[in-house]
Amino acid sequence: SKPLPDIPVWELARLIDPTSIEYDRKHGRPERFWKYPDVEQVRKWEVASHEALKRYPWGLTREEALSVGWQPSGVGEGECIWKQWPMKDGRRVPPAEGEAMAMPATG
Repeated sequence: SKPLPDIPVWELARLIDPTSIEYDRKHGRPERFWKYPDVEQVRKWEVASHEALKRYPWGLTREEALSVGWQPSGVGEGECIWKQWPMKDGRRVPPAEGEAMAMPATG
């Protein structure tokens, strides 16, 4: 089986789901990633998401919008941001304050 989705609504459930626990341990996922997010990074995701939303060609499905050139923000797609964090003592840790964090590509 697969771990629970890595989204805020499942954060607490991941702590008691055996498959998620094992996945998180193997990959060094921070235990409370969504509970204690990096505020600056969240703001960047918010801005990118709002910009993509403003450009969305309303009245089309996502597939149709993509086919006419609309680009999503990239937030919530692909690899989780924590997978880009450095490992320390078997756990991934956010970059030190002032270090740049990678952000999903914006369109």
